[in-house]
Amino acid sequence: MNAEWAGPLLRDVLISAGLNEHEDVKKYDGLHVQMECNATKVQDDEWYGSSVPLAVAMDREREVILALDMNGTPLPARHGAPVRSIIPGIIGARSVKWLDTIVISARESQNHYQQHDYKVLPPSATSPERAEELGVWDSTPAMQDNPINSVVAVPANDGDTLTRDSRSRVKIAGYAIPQGKDGPVEKVEVSIDKGKTWVEARLLDEGDENTTHPSNMHKDRPRGKFSWVLWEVEIEVGKDGPRPKEDEGEGEGEGEGEGEGVSVDIWSKATDRGGNTMKEDQPEGDWNLRGVGYNAVQGRTGVRIL
Repeated sequence: MNAEWAGPLLRDVLISAGLNEHEDVKKYDGLHVQMECNATKVQDDEWYGSSVPLAVAMDREREVILALDMNGTPLPARHGAPVRSIIPGIIGARSVKWLDTIVISARESQNHYQQHDYKVLPPSATSPERAEELGVWDSTPAMQDNPINSVVAVPANDGDTLTRDSRSRVKIAGYAIPQGKDGPVEKVEVSIDKGKTWVEARLLDEGDENTTHPSNMHKDRPRGKFSWVLWEVEIEVGKDGPRPKEDEGEGEGEGEGEGEGVSVDIWSKATDRGGNTMKEDQPEGDWNLRGVGYNAVQGRTGVRIL
């Protein structure tokens, strides 16, 4: 899930190439760093490119690098060798693999994936054609910062079944990421009664053998401000827990008799050090054509607990 990247800071490379250094990054407003891979044609363009504001690249807190190594070894080809950009806190589409060109410009990258993808379009844009008619591809800003998010991974699907243990508890697990450079994630809470009550989850900084490279599994290492974090929680579901769906008038539950169980929706919300958290007033999230930037608290629906 997380990796350890090494390489020169992009800001140092740009300064070495002749860019004037300013401690106040606001002096770079209006300028962009375009990054390109021209090695091959991609699905929707002749090359792949993206850009971020120059202020992001020059911000010491961002730690934007040109990665040459990954987890202590040379960068593998499938991860972008010989060099790729790593822009922490920014959506992954901006970290260009197989990087061959860097340009400082007064405009964003004109590549398809900057101008016609990875944008949170308004709900009125119900198709690519409608988006063109409305002109929203041009008026909607390209995504930059990751939104704060928490994702339920266990159970894996809507409608899955969880079985209570000997203490009448079920285990729920997932992962969370902070917003932009406001990390790390400091708290994740989980609810199985649609936000009436919340239970704080445990944050697993050491990761596990399936999701974190061994070089990152050190309990004495502070949580990285840009890192994803695993979480898990055990919630007791007794006879006073969520009611069966038939009791709620939906006609789909079976009652709380032996082996019949109850049906619940699982919500999770993360909070980072910057105080960013997830909205509860629209638990299903905001729809957009591409489905990008999705960070709804509603993680799983119709989960059966036996």
